[in-house]
Amino acid sequence: MSGTETTDPGPRAEARPEGRTEGEGQIEDAVEGAVEHATEEAAENVSDGQSAGEPEGVEPAPEAPRTAEAAPAREREGRDAGPWIELLEHVHLPAAMVDLDALDHNANTLVGALGERRLNIRLVTSALRSTGLLRHLFTTGPRALQGIHCSSVAEAALLAELGFDDLLIGAPPCRAKEAAAVAELVASGRHVLVLVDELAHGQLLSAAAQEAQVEIGVCIDVDATWQPVAEVVLGTRRSPVSDSELARTLADQLRGLGGLVVRGVMTWESGTAAFRPGAPWWAPGLVRPAMRRRSAAAAADKRGAVVAALREDGHPIAVVNGGSTSTLDLAIGDPTLTEISVGAGFLAPVRADDVGLDLRPALHFALPVARRPDPERVACLGGGWIGAVDGKALLPQVVWPRSLQPIPGDAWGEAYTTLQATDGEAGLRIGDPVICRPGQVAPVMERFIEVLLHRGATVVEWAPTYRGLGLPG
Repeated sequence: MSGTETTDPGPRAEARPEGRTEGEGQIEDAVEGAVEHATEEAAENVSDGQSAGEPEGVEPAPEAPRTAEAAPAREREGRDAGPWIELLEHVHLPAAMVDLDALDHNANTLVGALGERRLNIRLVTSALRSTGLLRHLFTTGPRALQGIHCSSVAEAALLAELGFDDLLIGAPPCRAKEAAAVAELVASGRHVLVLVDELAHGQLLSAAAQEAQVEIGVCIDVDATWQPVAEVVLGTRRSPVSDSELARTLADQLRGLGGLVVRGVMTWESGTAAFRPGAPWWAPGLVRPAMRRRSAAAAADKRGAVVAALREDGHPIAVVNGGSTSTLDLAIGDPTLTEISVGAGFLAPVRADDVGLDLRPALHFALPVARRPDPERVACLGGGWIGAVDGKALLPQVVWPRSLQPIPGDAWGEAYTTLQATDGEAGLRIGDPVICRPGQVAPVMERFIEVLLHRGATVVEWAPTYRGLGLPG
């Protein structure tokens, strides 16, 4: 079926309005007869090769080439188009969009999942990457949204410059210049906590703290890998601090350097416990949930032992951080935690589908139809913004039109994404939008300098992304 649907009107009915006089009937019957005769004559001319309505001896005009606007068009307001057509009518494509209604719903859902626990949710910026989104969540979201979990010292400095505070820097400083920037943040009055897991990190920070005459708070990152059997280690190996004794030794060394105070403990168990039912893994499906529970419980036990040991040694541990979107349901059962870091759950990319919460996709991107190799296929500009987890690609999904599906080996490319209709012709014009949902947030947000924030078909704001603010990915 072409994009323009036609309907059969069925057999013609006798149209004889009431009150028609006999004379009027005779005139109308005569007109109808003349029309029928002319129609039959035109049909005979066409069958002889002559175009209807053209005099004899005149060559018919060549058929005009079909333009993009004349192409069969899908019923764009139907087929689950939602607000997209109206919203994007005057927007340059490709574009990234965030549905604020879905974002608000997700924020309330995540906080609601905490139940009676008096926990804070710290916003993970690697899965938001826009100060506009941060401001929106802090100003309109639930009060349990407190603090920012950022990825680097440079990011923390930018956020502080823009007025944000309560910054947990999730990457230890590796150079003296980075440590000096942390000291400057503290000297300016910002509340900063820096992740460390070995003495070298502390030495950099201590030198900067003493130079600036400030006290820098540090957070010890505790290894969260899980070893269920010999020679099998699950999780992401990051920190050498694997038990309470090693944490106690490091904390005492940091205290002895001067200018530092151990105020926090973090254990990122998501890399170990995030065995979602839909995620590929070597363990059978029935084993994964048990592994997930056991690994999360092991991380909680280790975290609790570390916190108890450090407090016993006199370290003022005020922040105990752990969990993630994918392990939120398990983390809330740990009485040691004071906060949970959450990122992907707010925008709900494909990666968050198996979390088990009522999350709504909030982030989408729109690609313009740029080429049409045949009636069933369209080539869209861009789209190759692919995420990855555990070395496995996280591909985007087509949201609208739903009949379009990626062609294996020819989709999500750097230059073009070729899609094929599963129900006949694609029925899209050049310039029409194709709406997609990302596998992960960062690959899309790092592509654009601003993101369109909307409610339904109404544009609320164009918010700068980190790239738009000059912060590298």
